[in-house]
Amino acid sequence: MNSMNDYKNKAIILHAEVYGWLYRALDEMVKAEWHNDELFKVWLGRAEFLVRQSKKLHAACENDYSKRALIRALQLKVEINKKISSNI
Repeated sequence: MNSMNDYKNKAIILHAEVYGWLYRALDEMVKAEWHNDELFKVWLGRAEFLVRQSKKLHAACENDYSKRALIRALQLKVEINKKISSNI
């Protein structure tokens, strides 16, 4: 019989598999040298979505891995926001 920790670990692995590409894509947007506010705003929406999903994961699992996922999502959102703000 699986323990609660097993299910929490499976949830974290699934989050990484489903949203890993989004973390990587947002990281690439942060590193971008070009400036296109409209495109950054689209990616900001994706970052906000990722933050919401990461908050749900952390609320359900509350461990170091879910905390790290949430913190990274929040960092990416802040960094995308800075890209937009720096173009004003």
